[in-house]
Amino acid sequence: MKQRTSGPLLMLIFVCLSALGQTSWEAPIDAGKDAMAKRQYGEAEKSFREALAVAQKFGEKDARFSGSLLYLAQACDAQDKKEEAEALAGRAGQAMESALRAYHPKRADDQFQQAEVSSHLFDKTGDIFASHHKYPEAETLYKRVIQIREAVAAEKKKPHDNEDFFRFMLQVGTDAQGKLADAQEKLGNLYFTEQKFPEAAEIYEKAQKIREANTKTDKRVLAQTLTNLATSYAAQEKYSQAEPPYQRALKLFEEANWAEKPETASTMQLYALTLKKMGRDEEAKAMLEKVAAIRRKLGQTPQ
Repeated sequence: MKQRTSGPLLMLIFVCLSALGQTSWEAPIDAGKDAMAKRQYGEAEKSFREALAVAQKFGEKDARFSGSLLYLAQACDAQDKKEEAEALAGRAGQAMESALRAYHPKRADDQFQQAEVSSHLFDKTGDIFASHHKYPEAETLYKRVIQIREAVAAEKKKPHDNEDFFRFMLQVGTDAQGKLADAQEKLGNLYFTEQKFPEAAEIYEKAQKIREANTKTDKRVLAQTLTNLATSYAAQEKYSQAEPPYQRALKLFEEANWAEKPETASTMQLYALTLKKMGRDEEAKAMLEKVAAIRRKLGQTPQ
C-alpha cells in the first residue's frame, strides 16, 4: 500500500499551529482554555469572544467558527448565563451542519478527522442543553453524534481497494465501534433521566451488543453498560429480566479485579434493590451487607 501523506481537511478542520508560532485564532482560544481551567470564566469569555471575531473572517463553514461559538457557550454557561449559552450552542450546531454540508471528504483519514471534530461539537452542545433540562434539544444533538459515529464505524464486508483497507485500519485504531457505543450509551442515559425507560433499555441493548463484539472493550466498561441495561429493566418492573445482566456485570467486575470498587458496590446495591422487589429479602440483605463492607473498606459511609 502506498504511503499516505496527511493533509488538512479543506477549511473544516481546525488549523494546526504554525512553525512560527500561534495563529491569531489559536492564541485567544488557548488563553480562554487556560482561564476556564482556572475558573476565571469572565476572562475566558473575553478571550473566546476575541477568537470568535477572528473566526468570523473565515466564514461559518469553517470549523473554527463553530468551535469558537461552542467555547464561548461553555464560558457563558459556567457563569450561569443560560439563555446566552443555549443561543450560542444552537448557533454552533447550525454552523457545524453548514460545514458538513459544504465539505464531503473522499479520503478515509479526512472522513475520520471530520467525524471526530463534528461529533465532539455536537456532543458538547448537547451537554449544555441536557444540563439545562432541555431534553428534546439534547436528544437531537446526541442522535446526530450517533449518526456520525455510525457512518465511520460501518464496516465493508468485502474491501475492494487500499482505501477500504486503510479505512478498516482507522476503524480499529480509533476504536470506532467503542466510540459509537459511548454515544449510544449517552443517549440512553438521557432517556433514563427523562424516565423513558423502554427507550433507554433499547439503546443500552444496542451498546451492549457493540461492546461484546468489540475486542477492544474493557470488561469494566461492558459491566457498566450491563448495569445500566439491568437498571432500565428494573425501572420497568421487569425484575426477572434485570437479574441476568446484573449478575453478569458483577462477574465482569470480579474478573477485572474490581470486586471491591465503588462501581461494583453500586451495581450490587441496585441488584439488591431488585432482589427485594422480587421478594427475595434474605438475598437482598446479604448483598447489602457486602455493599456496606466494601464501602467501609473504601472509607465511604455505607448508604
